[in-house]
Amino acid sequence: MEKSRSPLPFRSFAALGPRRLINLSIVGLTLFVVGLSGVMTWQAYRDYRANQQMVLANTMADHLLRAAGTAATERGLTSAALGIGWQAPSAIRNRIGELRQRGDADWQAALASAGALKAANPNHAFSAAIDAATQTRHGLQEARGQVDRCLTESAACTLGGPEWIEVGSAFIEAAERLREGIFLTVESPRHVALLNRTMKRWAAVASENAGRERGVLAWHIGARQPLPEATLEELKAFRGVVNRTTREMIAFSRRPDTDARIVDAVQTMEASFLGEFEQLRQQVYAAAEHGNNYPVDAGQWVDAAARAIDTLHAVSTVISRITGEHANRAMRAAKWKMGFQLIAALFALGFAAISLTRVRQTANELFRQKEMAEITLNSIGDAVITTDADARVENLNPVAEELTGWSTAEARGHKLDEVFHIVNGLSREPEPNPIEACLRERRVVGLGTNTVLIRRDGAEFVVEDSAAPIFDRDGVLAGAVMVFYDVSLMHRIPHLLSYHATHDALTGLINRREFERRLSELLVQAKHTRQHHALA
Repeated sequence: MEKSRSPLPFRSFAALGPRRLINLSIVGLTLFVVGLSGVMTWQAYRDYRANQQMVLANTMADHLLRAAGTAATERGLTSAALGIGWQAPSAIRNRIGELRQRGDADWQAALASAGALKAANPNHAFSAAIDAATQTRHGLQEARGQVDRCLTESAACTLGGPEWIEVGSAFIEAAERLREGIFLTVESPRHVALLNRTMKRWAAVASENAGRERGVLAWHIGARQPLPEATLEELKAFRGVVNRTTREMIAFSRRPDTDARIVDAVQTMEASFLGEFEQLRQQVYAAAEHGNNYPVDAGQWVDAAARAIDTLHAVSTVISRITGEHANRAMRAAKWKMGFQLIAALFALGFAAISLTRVRQTANELFRQKEMAEITLNSIGDAVITTDADARVENLNPVAEELTGWSTAEARGHKLDEVFHIVNGLSREPEPNPIEACLRERRVVGLGTNTVLIRRDGAEFVVEDSAAPIFDRDGVLAGAVMVFYDVSLMHRIPHLLSYHATHDALTGLINRREFERRLSELLVQAKHTRQHHALA
């Protein structure tokens, strides 16, 4: 039973609550800091990956543009060679071979980039665009074989200029659709997406239609044939698209926020494509009515048209360069941010680990000191009660619990005079609470003599005590502690001696000496306090 009454095991278990709370708070704060750093690091990594994919997409778009541009030049030059037939000069044939090699290299590089983008961002539409472009590329390869036969054996030629142009145009259109689909698979800033979906598209559409015009005219110039009426109408449609898109490009370049490099590229395009080349183009159309008085041969026409169309490609090249610069800057910034966040997360983790260790050591030491203080308090033979600065009970040791009849759990928060109920042993009047005087006067205060403590169940004890104030490290009054003990037995023994000395042994009445002493006390009280007494 004694063990069950001892508050020490309960208090030791309760002491673990604040300790665990401190540890959990530190761990929670650490996890929050590390988690926040981790989220920011992950976001920086996502930005880095997005910009990395944008760089890859831009690289793929450049390869596709070059492959399509080379295919367009090859289309025009091959059309001229087909128009000439097996008598086509070796210079044109060698040039066609060079264009094929260059176009194949750019196409393979574009496929490699497409595979990397496809793996990072699976997209059905993008995969379908890759398959469509690859299929048209196979058709281009087969048409090349027929072209080679036409340029070596005239009798074995089954491919005409218009058919060849359609095959080449099919690949160029598929490559353009694939290029447009690239930027739908990656995240890109608004102005970058705008440039790729407007200026770059306009340049691609203009160059393709101008390239088809170049190819058709090259075949007729090489064959020294006039333009049929239906072909002429088709070429006018091509030119109408070219004029519309070039006007859009010029209008866009005149916006105040347009990059100066784009403005320069468009101005060069105006001077070359819409200026110098337009004069030659009008002369070719004038001669195309009869077909026997063209101002240039097929090779010269293709070269002149290629130089002019290259100014359209130059606009796309500038946009690709701007896109690449932006993506590389953003990627470097994201890389630095990711590294900084990672270092911050590691630093926070390390700092938190050190702090947790130190705080746990400090907390453990404080709790150890608290437990030692509780053990010491519980080991004291006298009764001890501690209060706060408002004289409300905070703790009772076991002896105090025994004498007052209150447990610590029941008494905590109550005013001391509710728990420590004392009266004067002679007058039975309530005695002033010593802790209240102690807190008020900020000094040690003791109980008067003949002080009786009335326990909760009504039992009485004669007690003696002293109360002392408690100050914190800053000198602020934090509470008080009262130590008291039962002196009932000590009072009973002197009381018996005093009784026999002042009472008659036979009658039990007070003797003459006690009578005189009491009479003298009453006379003194009457003199000093002006009280009235009666003697009967």
